[in-house]
Amino acid sequence: MNKPNHVYLYNYEQKNNKSDYQLGYEQASYDIKNGNRVRHYPYKLMRFINRYMLFNKIRELVEYMHGYNDFI
Repeated sequence: MNKPNHVYLYNYEQKNNKSDYQLGYEQASYDIKNGNRVRHYPYKLMRFINRYMLFNKIRELVEYMHGYNDFI
């Protein structure tokens, strides 16, 4: 059996105080600066679904999309 080449570690005590909007905004900036493919998120559709069908259960995801799309 082959041994994996990567070791995956996660520091559970590390806190991220950035908002989901800010994380999306920074990811879009990173993608553009590094020549990565720019993603197009359906923000308005997801906002509608979140608000009227899911009752704000995916608010964090919607805010991330909003931040990402605002940078573009």
